[in-house]
Amino acid sequence: MNKVRLALMMLILLGSIFASKNLMAIADASRQLENRKLNQIRNQTVSKTLIKNVIGQLTVIAANLLVIKTR
Repeated sequence: MNKVRLALMMLILLGSIFASKNLMAIADASRQLENRKLNQIRNQTVSKTLIKNVIGQLTVIAANLLVIKTR
């Protein structure tokens, strides 16, 4: 009876170890996915900012060319 009880306790312990490792792996995968999504958002924001800056600079250049042409 004691051996059976000990074996059951060991199985429960092993099961909890495997379960905790699986939970840790799931949490890690979730963190990685969240980081990827955040990086995509950051990259999109940087790309939009760069495009806005380029458009702004082109507008200034075009305005300067118009001023030079009208002189």
